[in-house]
Amino acid sequence: MKQGVRFFTMGVAAVILAVFFLLIILGATAYCGTVAGQEKNNSDRALVSYVLTNVRAGDAKGAVRVYTVNGAPVVAVEEEGSGYGIRIYQYEGKLMGDYGRLDGALNPKTALAIGETKIFRVESLGDDIYRVTTDAGRALFHVRSGTK
Repeated sequence: MKQGVRFFTMGVAAVILAVFFLLIILGATAYCGTVAGQEKNNSDRALVSYVLTNVRAGDAKGAVRVYTVNGAPVVAVEEEGSGYGIRIYQYEGKLMGDYGRLDGALNPKTALAIGETKIFRVESLGDDIYRVTTDAGRALFHVRSGTK
């Protein structure tokens, strides 16, 4: 009888240990999924926020420009009438931000990749209101001081 109790106790301990390890694995999987979802949300918000933050930060008379290069939209924000500034555009599936002469060629090789997006559209809605659209969604911005 003592041997039967010993095997039963070991069996119960093994089951408890197996359930414990299963809970750890399930918890780790759920945690990884949650973190991945948060990273994607943060990345998505960063795309549109980058454009909006740069436009708002440099919103001075005639500083914000929206134009196209080879059919692709560019949002440019001039730095205090210097002719230089940040240019935001899409290149090879990435939203890029580079600093340079606003009338110069875009330089994606030295630009900062903000995040991945297959879509980058900037549409004028009139009255200096624009809609920016990326894979992450869309947002409106108003250029209070007017565009060039």
